[in-house]
Amino acid sequence: MVRLRVSDAILAAYLRDYLRSNIGRKRLTANAKWAVNQASINQQDVQATPIPLPPVSEQTVIVLELGENLSQIEAPEAAIEHNLLLAARLRQSILKQAFEGKLVPQDPRDGPASVLLERLRKSRSAHEGNGEIATPARTRGRRAKSKQLEGRTNE
Repeated sequence: MVRLRVSDAILAAYLRDYLRSNIGRKRLTANAKWAVNQASINQQDVQATPIPLPPVSEQTVIVLELGENLSQIEAPEAAIEHNLLLAARLRQSILKQAFEGKLVPQDPRDGPASVLLERLRKSRSAHEGNGEIATPARTRGRRAKSKQLEGRTNE
């Protein structure tokens, strides 16, 4: 945080805008001491920063034009931020509907997920009790075919 007193030869808004620019920031921080990603700038560094100084009338024009250009940029940025927020809300709504099963028509013959999960738990515990490892049907089918093929090649 720096407090400056400027002469009548420079507009405060012009100085602010210049120091916020890439060139102004580079010149201001050229001799800064950096620690933990933060610049330490002393009064001598600020006083030694070169600032282009057009007449006050030109400074006024620069500040006004910069303000207009920035406002033209800020309006689309605000719209983008609003649309990103809206997209995030829509995504959450879609996910909620998907988990509630409301995105696609449901087959009335399908039971609730809780019944299916309970059936899987019982099946798994029954297989584990027999010393078997419960595997999905597709995997069991592939393993059986693989064993059949191994038997043919070994014959």
